[in-house]
Amino acid sequence: MSAEEEMDRIAVTQIDAGRDDYGDIAFEFNGKRIAVSVLPGPSSQDIEGHLIRLLTKATTADGDEYEDLLDEILDIILDAGKAVFRRVAPPSTAPSPCGQDLHSLLYPETFHFRLKSVDNKPTIVPIPEKDAYAAEFPFDQKVESDFQIDNELPQYSSREIQVLETFVGSGVVSRVLVKDQEMLCKARNSGLLDGSLERELSSLQTIKALSKGSTSIRIPRLIAYIKHAENGHIIGLLREWIPSGIRGGRLKEVCTFTTDKKRREKWATQIRETVDHLHGIGLVWGDGNPSNVIIDSNDDAWLIDLAGGWTGGWVDEEIAGTREGDEQAVGNIFKYLGVE
Repeated sequence: MSAEEEMDRIAVTQIDAGRDDYGDIAFEFNGKRIAVSVLPGPSSQDIEGHLIRLLTKATTADGDEYEDLLDEILDIILDAGKAVFRRVAPPSTAPSPCGQDLHSLLYPETFHFRLKSVDNKPTIVPIPEKDAYAAEFPFDQKVESDFQIDNELPQYSSREIQVLETFVGSGVVSRVLVKDQEMLCKARNSGLLDGSLERELSSLQTIKALSKGSTSIRIPRLIAYIKHAENGHIIGLLREWIPSGIRGGRLKEVCTFTTDKKRREKWATQIRETVDHLHGIGLVWGDGNPSNVIIDSNDDAWLIDLAGGWTGGWVDEEIAGTREGDEQAVGNIFKYLGVE
């Protein structure tokens, strides 16, 4: 198989845009990081202006709208630049995430480019890093935050963590191995500048502090922090890994039509008890939906993802992140399980 026939591995990691002033997108391409800057062209109707508007919309879009915008953005960029990108990151050399350390996945080598119109055609040209608009990883940026580290929890360097399997991005959400123990990793190359990471860490710390010994809260336990290998800043969390049962992992993947009612009622009760416990200690689930419920090897239901957000059809946007939103989500999950 020739390199042209091989499939490229592509995962968008960052989008930034500012009104009509600029836009940039960073994505992993066959194990390398590609950063493409877009500056306004001579006309608001040219391809640069169109792409900046798409990038601006993508910064606030969710769900299907975001995916549709991403497809359109990547179509433009890859049509213009795939051959150029393959010269610096050919598919035949793309490393598998499995076995790599987390640091290498979060902070891959970066190549900077600019998209501009040449003879009314979008063209990709390499640029030096100093001319790039794409934001670089804030290695040394101090974060203004009320977040307090729990000194009882260990901290592991991003280079100590071996990635076994990735679920979101390269290393962002992954199954990892740390000192011969499997864990679930959630990490961001921007660390606590990412509000969703800070929120989840804070929630898991509250659960650890206020729910010791409780059996009514089925949320994977926070085990450790991930720190940047070079500057020591917190960039992620390690939590308990919940092995999936034979019926599947997420409740969304479980065929409820072939699952007996007694088992579905047990899951509903466990979800209800966990949400009630969260509310009792001043927390909310937030993005309640069947994709954020894990059925483990003991056939028990666990709630995951306390990072915020919402999923259409399960929680209304205007009440997301509230107790009312959680109640709506639980009610919809009960309907999904057929145990209203």
